[in-house]
Amino acid sequence: CPTSRWYSGSGIYRHVWLETMPALHIAENGIFVTTPEVTGDKATVNVEVTVENESDKERAATVVIHGTQLKTSLSELLPVKVPAHGTKSVKATFTVQNPELWSTDNPNLYEAAVELKEMMKDENIDRQTAKYGIRSFSFDVEKGFVLNGQPVLINGACVHHDDGILGS
Repeated sequence: CPTSRWYSGSGIYRHVWLETMPALHIAENGIFVTTPEVTGDKATVNVEVTVENESDKERAATVVIHGTQLKTSLSELLPVKVPAHGTKSVKATFTVQNPELWSTDNPNLYEAAVELKEMMKDENIDRQTAKYGIRSFSFDVEKGFVLNGQPVLINGACVHHDDGILGS
């Protein structure tokens, strides 16, 4: 494009991965972790897992969620029936006592390990992990961006892929 600062071209211009998986599996980006309630004493951690079934029949499985790096061992077993060529999500909630909060000065991460076991076989058919930080944040008219109760100055953002035809 003659009005562009550069020609973005076409084709593959970043790393590419080819992944294989069983017909019944944890969906791509299928682990979603939120921390809706956070204090210095405890934090509520919600883990939502989406299971995808690309086979021609309904499949029954168990989602096993393990919380690692926690002061107590947390584990949740969630049965799930996934329709043929469909998805199904399950949710679990954990409480973390005395969490190490994520911040720019202390980027502490926790990990949720998720295993998928087919009901009849009782063997792992898929396993994924998701790292997450326990933190609270808000935006305030007076204080701006507030992270874990403390105002944080945001200096800028990298948005070079966000400007339409010029954004790459």
